[in-house]
Amino acid sequence: EVKVLQGGRNWLAQERAPVFLVEFTEANAQHAGHTCTELFDFLLNLGYSWFRYLPKTKTLVPEPAGNTYDYCNLIAVKDLGQVRAYLNSK
Repeated sequence: EVKVLQGGRNWLAQERAPVFLVEFTEANAQHAGHTCTELFDFLLNLGYSWFRYLPKTKTLVPEPAGNTYDYCNLIAVKDLGQVRAYLNSK
């Protein structure tokens, strides 16, 4: 995932970049030669913010950077209002 995203750096740096739902699994990231922290930091440095989705309340909670990730799904967004509007429509 990191190499693919690095190839799209210019597109991802734009203001209207896509929203990502990313499965963070440290073992899989290391198997691909990277870490989840690398992916987290890469998108963070391009202006993304990271969130964890809470389905019961349909809310996004800011996700702080971690050192490792056993397993979790995180959402990376630039326009939080766009995502909140989508969640409220469901």
